[in-house]
Amino acid sequence: MFKPLKIENNGVTFYLFMSNRSRFACERCKRSKRKCDGIPDVKGCTVCRKAGLECSILHHEEQTAKYIAQLEAKIKYLESKSHSETADTALKLASNPSRIKEPPEKSSFGPNLSFIFRRDLDGSPLNEHQDKFVPEALETPPSNTGPPDYTRLIEDDEMGKRLIESCMKLMFSRFPFLHRDHAYQLHRNRKELLQKPETRQDAVNRFALLMIYAIGLRVTQMIKADTLEGFTYYNADDIYADASQDLDRICAVVDIDAVRCLILVAYFMLRSSRSHQIWHLCGLIIRLCVDLNLHRRETGPVPIEELHESVMRRRVFWSAYVMERSICMHFGRPMCLSDYDIDAELPYNIDDSVTDCHELDDIINKHPEKMGSTVITDMTVGINLIKLRRIDSVIQHSIYRVDQERDIVTLLKDIGVMYERVQQWKNDLPAFDEEHNQLFMTLLYHKTIRILLVPLISKDIEVSSSPEAQFFVDQCVKSCGTICLLAKRLIQLDWYCHSFIAIHTLFVSAMTLIYCLLTGRLEWTVEISTCLQSCSTALFVVGERMPFTKSFLRDAYERVLNKTMEQMSKKETNNKTKNYRIGGINVLDKPTELEFPLFQEQKYSELDLNESLNSPIVDDFDELWQIISDQRPFPFGIEGNVALNEFNYGLDDGYQY
Repeated sequence: MFKPLKIENNGVTFYLFMSNRSRFACERCKRSKRKCDGIPDVKGCTVCRKAGLECSILHHEEQTAKYIAQLEAKIKYLESKSHSETADTALKLASNPSRIKEPPEKSSFGPNLSFIFRRDLDGSPLNEHQDKFVPEALETPPSNTGPPDYTRLIEDDEMGKRLIESCMKLMFSRFPFLHRDHAYQLHRNRKELLQKPETRQDAVNRFALLMIYAIGLRVTQMIKADTLEGFTYYNADDIYADASQDLDRICAVVDIDAVRCLILVAYFMLRSSRSHQIWHLCGLIIRLCVDLNLHRRETGPVPIEELHESVMRRRVFWSAYVMERSICMHFGRPMCLSDYDIDAELPYNIDDSVTDCHELDDIINKHPEKMGSTVITDMTVGINLIKLRRIDSVIQHSIYRVDQERDIVTLLKDIGVMYERVQQWKNDLPAFDEEHNQLFMTLLYHKTIRILLVPLISKDIEVSSSPEAQFFVDQCVKSCGTICLLAKRLIQLDWYCHSFIAIHTLFVSAMTLIYCLLTGRLEWTVEISTCLQSCSTALFVVGERMPFTKSFLRDAYERVLNKTMEQMSKKETNNKTKNYRIGGINVLDKPTELEFPLFQEQKYSELDLNESLNSPIVDDFDELWQIISDQRPFPFGIEGNVALNEFNYGLDDGYQY
């Protein structure tokens, strides 16, 4: 294995025992991946000698010493940094002893998910990049004032009831994963629950009660009802921070209670500045549902004593499904669970007040007509929302798929099929008596239509040869306008507050109208102006309620809207002065060429939005005449610089908004 190598240097002969494969190589041999026969600090290799170059292996000892010095300096720096961080941590804990927590109890069944929420990576290089692995929403938010004092909530029964009503009225119809009566029962036991929990079930109940209070308080404060006595005493983020202290303990066991608690966190995030992390949380919730087998159908008949549990399992899973699909559809993110892997049945159309197992058995097995599709209960809105989200999933997988390039004919065919499904869903809706349910279902319909048809906005379409495409473009414009009008209508309700998804949808709907205006796909009309002004009003109100949306939504939209109205005003002025005709003769501007043909084909040109904003609009009377002649009144159903780049880039590249 080893052979002696005879070396003569300055008359001195010595032998080196080396293996056949050298442990070191010069830089030239490393680059060319050759075998190096050089000896460190003694002899250069044959390759370098033949090339007439100095072999770097002759300076191996100097390079090694330099490398070791660099390592020593790095170790010294890391040690000093570690000592300083340890001292800072000790100082913080000494100043705030309440932050010191005992390790959570271990569970004998189910995987322990505590590492997802708070990773103890002391001494690990991952500690520096912890925020890249752990969703920000799952970490305990900072609280400068410490745990809130719940004395006022405990003593004031009416205040707690109003918070629960504000939360459940907005949340229950869409996410019925909690019983209304259970929420009020928690409120009645608030004196015991708001103490330090002794068992995990106490922690679950305390967390649910505090999150309901936090959501209700956030809604109340956002609709400017915080001037009422007592509502200014608490802060929703402080209550959420206190509740999240028990998340580790709750999620140490994977059960339906853990899923409920995480859905409450996700719903709270919809109206907070942490909403950018909600996609990660929704993925975790769906995976927990899969672990619990909530996405699968029951294998056999459910015993009577387990009917209530079966009802709640369906409600919890489909609430998580609707939440996850809404986030993915509006932000263009991949979905966590395919619909092909789901065979769970929809929730029963039974009123939430029915909780007795024998009553449930009587309705489900003996009188199923009591839960028919025409019967309206407090579950009807949620069931129809689930059906629409399932259609949204098909749209995501068919219209927005990125693995295939499709021509306009194939795209129109797929859109036509999905358009019929959405229309069928709309026709199957029951007649709701309450106005807010009618508004909500109308808004859902137009949101889905916008998502379905907006890919056609940026396509190069010949209107005369593709009337179907023109019809879909018109429908998309109508839906975008209706969304703007409905947003203004909804903010006038005394209990409604926009979520981040609703604000995002409103913004891109108005931007779609502006895009169509500036690229010649749409003509400026009174109806369009009303829609854009309605969006401006809604964004202004939302900006006052949610200040973190001012800079990147409201202010950006106002700049674009002002520039658009300026361009439209110039175009209208040019049309009035340059195209004034008497007896077929232009008396103010002599035409330089033959007038436009009567049946000229209209074609939507590819025009960049930024270019449209910065360049004057060309005066084309024939195109204007054709657009106006083809325009119909918009039956909206209700009377009444970075953002630009991202929006234009998304339209051109097929991104979904």
